[in-house]
Amino acid sequence: IPLVCILAFQYIVSSPWYCSGMCCFNESSCKTVSMNGTYEPKYAPIVDALQRSLTVGWDLGASMFVAINGTTVIDVAGGYKDKAKTKVYDTSTINLVFSCGKIMEAMSMAILEDKGLLNIDNPIAKYWPEYGQNGKDEITIKDLLTHRSGSTFNFNTEPSLDILQSHEKRDAFIAAQTYLYPRGTVAYRMMSSAFVSDAICRRVDPQKRTLASFIMEEVFDQLGGGDREGKGKEAFLSPPILGRGEEYESNFSEVHDVWTSTMMLGILPQVLLPGIYSKVLPDGHYSKLYDRDLAHLKPAVTKQKYEDGFSHFDLPTLPDTDLGAASWNNHSSYLSYEMMSANSISNARALAKALDAFMAGKVVREVTLEKFLKPLPEAYDRLLTTNITYATGGWTVGNSDLFPIHEDCNGWFGYGGSTIMHCKIGGIHNVTFSYVENLLAPALRLNRAIAVLHKLIA
Repeated sequence: IPLVCILAFQYIVSSPWYCSGMCCFNESSCKTVSMNGTYEPKYAPIVDALQRSLTVGWDLGASMFVAINGTTVIDVAGGYKDKAKTKVYDTSTINLVFSCGKIMEAMSMAILEDKGLLNIDNPIAKYWPEYGQNGKDEITIKDLLTHRSGSTFNFNTEPSLDILQSHEKRDAFIAAQTYLYPRGTVAYRMMSSAFVSDAICRRVDPQKRTLASFIMEEVFDQLGGGDREGKGKEAFLSPPILGRGEEYESNFSEVHDVWTSTMMLGILPQVLLPGIYSKVLPDGHYSKLYDRDLAHLKPAVTKQKYEDGFSHFDLPTLPDTDLGAASWNNHSSYLSYEMMSANSISNARALAKALDAFMAGKVVREVTLEKFLKPLPEAYDRLLTTNITYATGGWTVGNSDLFPIHEDCNGWFGYGGSTIMHCKIGGIHNVTFSYVENLLAPALRLNRAIAVLHKLIA
């Protein structure tokens, strides 16, 4: 009986999340997952690292793209779209990349500034007067991008889907909000910032395009592919998916949680019994939660109050976002409205090509690029509960607890692990890396992407 209990515990808690049978105990018995796409032979060890993650079950389906000095060296994918492992995940597969869309949100604001249509140092109310009510009159676009507007993911009341799906009703709702924190407080703009960016874009763009249409036409269509008829293989879009065309819908993959048994016995207990589990799970184990994860997750799990007497998780937020992967998938309410800061849909190739073009000065002028890359002083983020250095564009700069990578890296990540990053290595190599997955990691820190990126940099 003790042996059975030990094996069961190992199977549920410490085994890869989507392993099968004896593969959960012995990696040599795992059936190798085939890869699709192309890569230069010298980078085979990087592709092998992703293939191993897919083979043993740490990933279900994933794509990876790497460009070095503007040249594509890796464009691969592998695994499956579904838990039953019947639908192949390929380089054209798209799925939710969550906050990776914040990079594109900031890029949109950079393009608008480069065209002379706005200045991010100006108050938002200059372009959208109604926004200035309830103490928001001095909040600038730069405040919004750099997580210093005072907004997080909470609202004064929960918005209905009727509000979120209507530009006019949503604008009125957002404009009427009183923000949680005073302007200047550093608190990660987790979900809804793109509602504000979208409203600004529709007001200053001569064509009155939405934020998603703007970035598609100004960037992704210029990269080749990604048209709204579903004919392009490189796609970046905000919901809804349905009605976009058969190719978009057929390429779409739902995202998946780790198994409930793993979450209940292997993940959530770490919040309450971190000392025990730290001995069971070795450092580097993908299921292991670190102090930063615990600081972020404990208030969500236990409804624990912060020092000032409240919890973000007690306050109104978007509807239907408390059901795990069921909240995020194709037919859910979460995918019925555009919110580029949190519900963008793409793949590794499209994300990396866009960031690579932006960082190479092909999207905006050098003066605009330098402005958006300029780092702000390191500060403590109230929501992420860590010190972090944000660039003016809102992504992280350099080495940090969340991104223990390299001091010359700029980028961001999405819920579950999707990552987009640009690094300057040795002063001569410009490396753009993107990793998109459909299996949502429970930890905040991006262990899977970081492991591959470390190997690439080395």
